Amino acid sequence: DWSSDVCSSDLAARAVVDMSGVGFVGSMGVGMFISCAKALAKKNGKLVLFAAQPAVQQVLEVAGLNSITPIVADIDAALAAALA
Repeated sequence: DWSSDVCSSDLAARAVVDMSGVGFVGSMGVGMFISCAKALAKKNGKLVLFAAQPAVQQVLEVAGLNSITPIVADIDAALAAALA
């Protein structure tokens, strides 16, 4: 899966994820995003999610993911956040 490739790779320090096609995120998905964000942070990197549908955004925020990694509206904001 992409998360193992990106989050544990020695090459990747930043990941930008388009959430526009995601209609549901369960606890395993939230956990995967948290693990990935922490793994990238250890490499001075960052995970950024963008374009989450309102219901998905709410789940991510209730789970506290927005306190660990940026969740932004569009690709431009995501790229800016990834490079900040």
